[in-house]
Amino acid sequence: VDADSTVSATGNYCWAISLESKYTDENGITGANITVAGAINGKVLTSADVSKNTISVKAEDADKLRAAGYGAVIANGMATAVAPVAKIGTTGYATLAEAVAAAKDNDTVTLLTDVTINELIKIEKAITLDLGGNKVTATSKKAFEVYANATIMNGTIEAAQRCVDTRKAVELTLTDVNLIADKYTTHGNPQPLTIGGSENGTKVNMTNVDISAAAGYGIITFVKTELTATGSTIGGYNALYVKPGSENSTFNFVDCDLSGSTAGNDVEGNSFSTIAVRANNVTVDVDADSSVTEIGNYAYAISLGSKGYAGEESVT
Repeated sequence: VDADSTVSATGNYCWAISLESKYTDENGITGANITVAGAINGKVLTSADVSKNTISVKAEDADKLRAAGYGAVIANGMATAVAPVAKIGTTGYATLAEAVAAAKDNDTVTLLTDVTINELIKIEKAITLDLGGNKVTATSKKAFEVYANATIMNGTIEAAQRCVDTRKAVELTLTDVNLIADKYTTHGNPQPLTIGGSENGTKVNMTNVDISAAAGYGIITFVKTELTATGSTIGGYNALYVKPGSENSTFNFVDCDLSGSTAGNDVEGNSFSTIAVRANNVTVDVDADSSVTEIGNYAYAISLGSKGYAGEESVT
């Protein structure tokens, strides 16, 4: 239609141009392959001006969509293509949980956009989760539980209480990550990085990690832990809280800033501390390039032991 012609459409359910071009690609995906260029009545065409067919396949063929880089939403026996939220290589997934569940050992799951999740995601394979500079916001108590050796990198995780919670004796690597759980909720005090479960021997390596737990515990451990943090910032009522059950643990802080504050809780009887050790035979090493600070009249930079735990705690 040349520039001297006009194309008009009147009605709520009437398009100026409607194109239907069926094709099947090498992945067996049937859909619309439409190209439109030019203008109508001086208005440059956009996708909203063109009625496009939805790309869809039978539900059992959803992997064909994913293999082509789409996410797939399944309903009424059909899988419909959507923009992917995450990818493993070139394979697309409609949700982050779906991608993590599909991952195999040594896979890298890459997040492509900010997401909000309503249920915790379990990492049960030895994978790398690359947040891609994006943010995961969890409305649930926990964002991630870790059951296998894993790396989480390059982004932000915010949760109601726990951002990352190890549940077995795993090796966890955190690089260029922000962990945020800085509000007291019905779930209890925040504890963004929780080293838990029932197995001793968890190892954590942190590089350039920022942990914020304004009304809670930046790092809290319940089992024997070997943790090394480099170039990281950790804050909360306690930056590090070593709970009973964490006997024989070691913690090394290199060029880190650890801070504690009793904000809203600075009353006699609340003896918070930036580093609190409540287990026997624990070593905490803070190098000369690091700082340990505590703000509050009833607060300590470092507190060791408690009633019933008169063991050997050492701080270098």
